[in-house]
Amino acid sequence: MTNEMDQSSGTGPLWTPEGAPSLEPTPSVFEPAPSVFEPAAVTASLTAPVDVRPSPRPSRARWAVAGLIALLIVAMSAAGLIALAGASGSSQVAAWAPTDSIVYVEVRGDLPGDQRQNLGSFLAHFPGFADQSTLDTKLDEALDRLVGKASNDKHDWTKEIKPWFGGQVGVSVSGLPTGTTADATSVRALLVASQKDPAAAIAWLKSLGTGTTRDESYKNVTLTVSDTKAGVPIAATATGGVLLVGDEASVKSAVDRGGKDGLTSSTSFKTSMDSLSGDQLSRMYLDTGAYVDAMKAMAGSLGAAKGLDPAMLAKLPAWVASGTRVESDAISGEMVAPLVEGALKVADSQSVIAKHLPASTVVLLEAHDAGKLLQAQLAELKKQPATADAIDQVEQSAKIIGGLDNAIGWVGDVGVVLTSDGTTPGAGLVVVPTDSNNADQFVTQIKNLLALAGASANLTVKEEPYGSGTITTLDFGDIGTMMGGAPAAVPTLPITGNAELSFTNQGGVVIIGSGPAWVKSIVDVKPGSSLADQSRYRDAMARVGTSNASSVFVDLAAVRALAEPMLRQIPDAKYATEIKPYLAPFDILAGATSTKGETGTIKYVLTVSKPQ
Repeated sequence: MTNEMDQSSGTGPLWTPEGAPSLEPTPSVFEPAPSVFEPAAVTASLTAPVDVRPSPRPSRARWAVAGLIALLIVAMSAAGLIALAGASGSSQVAAWAPTDSIVYVEVRGDLPGDQRQNLGSFLAHFPGFADQSTLDTKLDEALDRLVGKASNDKHDWTKEIKPWFGGQVGVSVSGLPTGTTADATSVRALLVASQKDPAAAIAWLKSLGTGTTRDESYKNVTLTVSDTKAGVPIAATATGGVLLVGDEASVKSAVDRGGKDGLTSSTSFKTSMDSLSGDQLSRMYLDTGAYVDAMKAMAGSLGAAKGLDPAMLAKLPAWVASGTRVESDAISGEMVAPLVEGALKVADSQSVIAKHLPASTVVLLEAHDAGKLLQAQLAELKKQPATADAIDQVEQSAKIIGGLDNAIGWVGDVGVVLTSDGTTPGAGLVVVPTDSNNADQFVTQIKNLLALAGASANLTVKEEPYGSGTITTLDFGDIGTMMGGAPAAVPTLPITGNAELSFTNQGGVVIIGSGPAWVKSIVDVKPGSSLADQSRYRDAMARVGTSNASSVFVDLAAVRALAEPMLRQIPDAKYATEIKPYLAPFDILAGATSTKGETGTIKYVLTVSKPQ
């Protein structure tokens, strides 16, 4: 199907670049793209655009934060292109992308499947969005302001973009620069956007420039072409329900295909997209082999091909895919890739570290079999000419503590931990050893070294019996003295006292942290009162995978509470009335890596809740 249009009197170029086109959309053409998304309405009907300009005007801070909420979804979705009505899960634009795409990014602004309803429920957690019947109007107003701000009030969302935009956008790159300088003629990039008014879409593109364009007939469509200083014509046309913009060769090739035999016919693309769960707001596909080939060509032309080690390149997966979706109470996403044959695998397992941490834990970054992984990575780096000397130096330095194997061979699961009593944070490492005796020997060696070096390093070393073992503490002196040179404009940190580092090995864990009080808080954790026993932690980890190879848990509400004393010191922030209400709903950030069969997956979730 084709759409003929009148583009004869070019009113302006698609854009006027100063050099070669970049892999990112040219700002003057896609100016509103980072903030252009059409809102989801629960009860609204598709009618003519409404210009909503309320009076009196709300405070700038309120609109800034409302815009940040919209941009959060933009950032997590790779762009902001959300339409009024939900749609089917099928993509209209992917079929137009070339099969040899190195990278492809798609944004489903038409909210496929359950995404329309979920978005409304998600936004309802924030002030001003509870009334679902006016959600589309409020978001239209926010988008008008964002587009106006981005274009210095030259363009408008509801009047110029929304009437023709169909809700889907895909961007593909199938050629990268080569040569000793950026070779624009080798770049192949194509933007495909669904459209419902071809003439209006082309007219909007022309309105973004200040020079002239020319219209050319190509087969059964009209191409609007703009020459660039780099010598690469940029073309656009609207046909088959889509708007095509890119280098002339890519646009003509897409017209030739007519939406057939494109990227959706690629077996690896279909496999990668099928690996993603549920309906997606955005998705990304990377052909790793094609990307490596492009990098080799670029490196070769620059005389740097020797820097690309074949053994390292062979460990890359054939493809990588990612997707983002919105839940009723969260934004979630995943990244998937096939496992490479021979690659070191860490068996998925449940957290051991969380059982040893207090309920006041704010952040936990956990890795299983960390010592095994680190040893394997060091062995690989030692094989590489570029890093072999550095690893040799590390090994020589480690001889003072019995060598690298002695230093890390006993390490099992590792957790990087931040806790807070509500006002004062504490941090450290919690390690579950694979061999408790080896861990004891290592800790003893460290104590002996400190006893010898403490005085000369101006450190005070103290030991204190506690629990079933001994806590060793290094005292570095007063924090205030150490921070004495900080500028007066820097907010005062809510931390006082001496800088201390304490460690112990007892109860089946090695604990290293910010002073004896923090180490004691870990030693004192009892069954039933640990982080692992808290419903917020359990529920968050269940969403990303309780059994995993590594994980992250961040209590965003606790992080905000820690940051508030500093935020209140910022003049004229109006934090309590215009910022905090929009930050308060953000509850937890969690993520995990895992393996299923021959596929590796990274999942994340950012949850929201009604503030207490």
